[in-house]
Amino acid sequence: MPLERPSKPVESGSCRAITTHRSRSTATEIDNHLGIDRESVVDATIASSNYTTLSTDMQFGRNDEHQTLAETFGALDDNLDKVLDIHTVQPLIAPLPEREQTI
Repeated sequence: MPLERPSKPVESGSCRAITTHRSRSTATEIDNHLGIDRESVVDATIASSNYTTLSTDMQFGRNDEHQTLAETFGALDDNLDKVLDIHTVQPLIAPLPEREQTI
């Protein structure tokens, strides 16, 4: 289900303006404040959690391990070159007769 844009833009301070009396606002408080439906508030809240970025230089792990996120990434697959070779040669082999393709 595609999200509809709210009739008025959401300002970055909108949630802060209505959270003065407690640590978090409810979806109902936010929709009343912004004049949009509650479902859009819930959908936007869920979607916003997907936009968290991490630096690949960030250190994490156990106290005795000092590794960065980048050090946990896998190495390049040695077979990637083979895939590239196959896809490069395939259009050149296709017009050849079947016998020559096999050879």
